[in-house]
Amino acid sequence: MRIILVLISVFLTACATSLTSQAKHLAVVNMLSSELVSNCVPLGSVVGYAKPGWGNDIGLQQAMNDALNKAAAIPGASTFAVSNKQRSFSGGQVNGIAYDCNRERVTPVAIVQDDSGDIDSDIFLKAKKCQKKGGVWVESQCVIDLE
Repeated sequence: MRIILVLISVFLTACATSLTSQAKHLAVVNMLSSELVSNCVPLGSVVGYAKPGWGNDIGLQQAMNDALNKAAAIPGASTFAVSNKQRSFSGGQVNGIAYDCNRERVTPVAIVQDDSGDIDSDIFLKAKKCQKKGGVWVESQCVIDLE
């Protein structure tokens, strides 16, 4: 009986998708936490699959490991955002996006100018005041870099 258990455990570990050393260093976030990757540069979409015949939780873990390995293979990837997990009886699938969060995404900034003289909207005045203080008006708020 012990021999059968040993053989089964050896068989299961031999079929498992193991993580590469690069994949072990990826940060993993849920796509619902988009603020965690909002300043990151997207590098590409990734789909991970389970090996045929492995379903439920085992298949889902294999699919996650496959997706992490593929994301880690993309040069510059530091974070993997999971967008979808599908579990089935015969396998699993994990979708996500690889990001480079080591460098910040550059957001284009335009200088607010009042050339016409007839614009007196509240938002324009707030944006102009923000700009005079060294800030940038983004999504109805003044963003000032304190560093």
